[in-house]
Amino acid sequence: MEVIQKPDSVFENLVGFDNDFSDEPYRQSTFVIRKELKDGELLFHTLTCELLFIGKECEKFEEDSYLREHLFCVPESFDEKNLLKQYRSLRKTMDKKNNPDIITSYTILTTTDCNARCFYCYEKGRSRIPMSETTALKISKLIERNYAKDTSSPKAEVSIQWFGGEPLYNSKVIDLICGELEKNGIVFKSTMISNGYLFDEEMVHKAAELWKLKHVQITLDGTEAVYNRSKDFIYNEGSPYQRVVCNIGLLLDAKIAVSVRLNIGLHNVDDLFVLVRSLADLYANRKGFACYAHTLFEESAGKCSVKLSDDNRKLVYGKLGQLEELMCSLGIRSNDARLPNEIKRNWCMADNGHSLMFLPTGDIGLCEHYSDDNFISNIDSPDDVDQSMVAKFKEQREEIELCDTCPIYPQCIRLTMCEESAFCNKEIINDRIGRIKYSMLRRYEKWMERDSNEELNK
Repeated sequence: MEVIQKPDSVFENLVGFDNDFSDEPYRQSTFVIRKELKDGELLFHTLTCELLFIGKECEKFEEDSYLREHLFCVPESFDEKNLLKQYRSLRKTMDKKNNPDIITSYTILTTTDCNARCFYCYEKGRSRIPMSETTALKISKLIERNYAKDTSSPKAEVSIQWFGGEPLYNSKVIDLICGELEKNGIVFKSTMISNGYLFDEEMVHKAAELWKLKHVQITLDGTEAVYNRSKDFIYNEGSPYQRVVCNIGLLLDAKIAVSVRLNIGLHNVDDLFVLVRSLADLYANRKGFACYAHTLFEESAGKCSVKLSDDNRKLVYGKLGQLEELMCSLGIRSNDARLPNEIKRNWCMADNGHSLMFLPTGDIGLCEHYSDDNFISNIDSPDDVDQSMVAKFKEQREEIELCDTCPIYPQCIRLTMCEESAFCNKEIINDRIGRIKYSMLRRYEKWMERDSNEELNK
């Protein structure tokens, strides 16, 4: 047996592992995910975040003393969910004392307008407003003020995500905000979610130098005909697909990483396999390039959600798994999904206490999915915060029956305000388990590579 990733040290210190074995029969923990290998098996515990490799010789799983001590096997009547809830309560108290809510991350919507008209856009029907230069200057001043509040040493780097609409549709306010931060000595980096159409050589150079842009997420919904039809850009000249694919190359040339998001649905479920092979031919050997797939919003998750029948849902998720396997075999699957090394304590920017979102109107919110309502403040009076709305974004949904047997329960938080977490099913759970198994394998491969290098250097 080998320990590939040690358990969460904070969990171990606060809760510990029980060495007092009872006479009660033991069972495998609900929170254990297993990944078979040729010469053994990987075990990951989503509660303790420990990753083990066990060889073929470990036949009596439930009787192994180490697996019992480290909660991979637990007594039949052991209440694991209650242990998790106790630990989260302890961590919440500890975090509040040791980790004050200093804002270091910002999502800035430069505009809610867009040059594409995607049929599935969750922002369809919302107001289309560009940010003014006056509002942009006020935002830069607030970022500067919050930066000065951070007394940690060294100070955390400010993270900015440019969002929209299409953020490049109003790039002048990006120039303004970044110029002000640079002038005032604020250390920052930025990322962007964009359709990629408006980039050109000059803008890419500026993005790398002035915007400190490190990563761009660009959605491609299919090969040329499918993509152009799905995006339905407002322009009539040329092929948007060809332009965007070219711009991906420009970004990579400037050492700006690109993640291509593949939105998968019934309209493109087979076409994406052709697209992935095409992208691999172009960019498989380019540093910073990766792809990942995501299903379109389902049920109540989003104003333009889709309703899938049970058979169609199985079809889409089955194809999703096959698509991820193909991307992996081609060497272009995203490696961003790192294996968790601690229990999930918050879900996203909306409930982490360290992030703000700025709307073009100057309204301040906590989630980019709410661009017309549910604000917590305004740039003209940023200290006048609606704490009831902050609390509302931290509220968690009622548990469902699937939670009782879900292996990823310690790594899942379903927020009441989160449209994407409004719906859960076995396919979604299995998809997330598959992603964790992929991360387990990646972590194991890195461990094996390090072990081999150490052996060679002896």
